[in-house]
Amino acid sequence: MAKTNKKIKLFENKRFLQIFSFVVAVIAWFLVIFFVSPETDDIISDVPVNVQLSGTAAERMGLQAIEGMDQTVSVRIHGNRRKISELTADDIALSVSVSGVTGTGEYELPIIGKNVSGTDMEIVEIIPSTLNVKFDKLVSKTFEIDLDISAVDIADGFVMEDEVITPMEVTVTGPQEEVDQIGSCRIKVVLSDNLNQTLTVKNKRIDLLSQSGGVLNLENVTLDNETATVTIPVLQVLELPVKLSFINMPEYLSEKALKYTISNTSIVIAGPPALVNSYSQISVGYVDVKNLTPTSSYLFNVNLPTGFVNMENIRTISVKFEMGDYVSKTFDVSDIRVVNQPLNYDVSVTTKVIDSVTVYGPQDVLENMTATDLVAEIDVSGQTISKGQYRYPASIYVPARDKVWVSGEYSVMVVVEEAE
Repeated sequence: MAKTNKKIKLFENKRFLQIFSFVVAVIAWFLVIFFVSPETDDIISDVPVNVQLSGTAAERMGLQAIEGMDQTVSVRIHGNRRKISELTADDIALSVSVSGVTGTGEYELPIIGKNVSGTDMEIVEIIPSTLNVKFDKLVSKTFEIDLDISAVDIADGFVMEDEVITPMEVTVTGPQEEVDQIGSCRIKVVLSDNLNQTLTVKNKRIDLLSQSGGVLNLENVTLDNETATVTIPVLQVLELPVKLSFINMPEYLSEKALKYTISNTSIVIAGPPALVNSYSQISVGYVDVKNLTPTSSYLFNVNLPTGFVNMENIRTISVKFEMGDYVSKTFDVSDIRVVNQPLNYDVSVTTKVIDSVTVYGPQDVLENMTATDLVAEIDVSGQTISKGQYRYPASIYVPARDKVWVSGEYSVMVVVEEAE
């Protein structure tokens, strides 16, 4: 009797009754699941739908799905309560039937489901049961990249050369309907300051323009290069004097005595600012005084340093000597001297007289000149020295005159002996 009263008092305990009720409920739930109703429905969300065209008529027509491919749906499944509770979206394969796709356009395609879990499970319902997919032909087209620099101003005293775009063209790939909207591809450069040096802009976005010039936003189009590098060469413009140089000019002859006219005394050039300011003149060429006459004419090609531009496109410069009061006279030179003779050799001249040496100068100067005013020098330092007889070049000077020069090439015979 005492035990019975103890049990009755236990059931009168509120906390005991709560625990007891929970345990009974759990046991009842397990009984229902495993014995009374072991199967149930469940919904799996975010199951991706695969749009596969391989081996279909749509593929043979060159069609591609361009919209509606990356969608997910929900799937209602039925099966063993415990087993289907462990399934995920990876256990269901969904695809669309494209048998009804006959050309470009948008289609409402039925979704087909397949159990790939290896579990005894039934696909009851796909929500929604259809997928809207747009199809078009995928084409590629190559465009040259245009450059819009209408907003770029060049500083005074500078000039812009042809711009360089790398790459020069871009290939656009996408649905034919969208690619056909493209009229051109363009890069636009905008600067707030006047440009006075070469500018290089990297990773500049390439815009797609319509036939009317508006910027297009085509979601299904791709470019093989999304950006390009733009180089805008800027050169500084300068006008530099032209310089005519002389070779074999005797020290006693003043360059001012040589009167000539030149077709262009200066030339307008453009070059990199860092280099162009280092030039004070442009050399056009050399005149060899040994071959000069009072009426000689020369034509020189204008060759500028690398990277410089001939702004006036002057390709040649002509030089004409105009010394009408100058004449020529010949002399027989007997004053022949050896200079720079080595210590271990003796060099003696066997030629006694150099005949018919031509001298140019003012008539009044030449009339008062004699052969004694001329001297011939044989410079041994520039020759190969060894015992024997040789012909050496002779340089002839008129040291006492500043307005005359000797024209022509002359030589003498010499004998080289070892010094005693």
